[in-house]
Amino acid sequence: MKLKVLNMNKDIVNLPNSITLIRLILIPFIMFFSYLETTTGNIIATTLFFVACLTDYFDGIIARQLNSVSDFGKIADQIVDKILVASILIVLVEIERVQGWIVIILIAR
Repeated sequence: MKLKVLNMNKDIVNLPNSITLIRLILIPFIMFFSYLETTTGNIIATTLFFVACLTDYFDGIIARQLNSVSDFGKIADQIVDKILVASILIVLVEIERVQGWIVIILIAR
């Protein structure tokens, strides 16, 4: 069985993967502003979450247009999506905006 070695230039360091990593970096900021529980914090957290969702949309489009679809990107994109959604849902449980059983169902699916 032949092992496939990642080509660093093509598989990891490209625009779509960089956009995915930006989405990962946004997660702690979204969580921080959510914990503030102020109107300004809520607006900033919501805006950052919206930006993160847009990056998810655009990194796929860019990857296909630039023919930059990579194995790393296919895996990283899905993992970052799950981390984003799970993190925000857990914060919403902690600040008592969503009931825990709802989050369990959403994460379990």
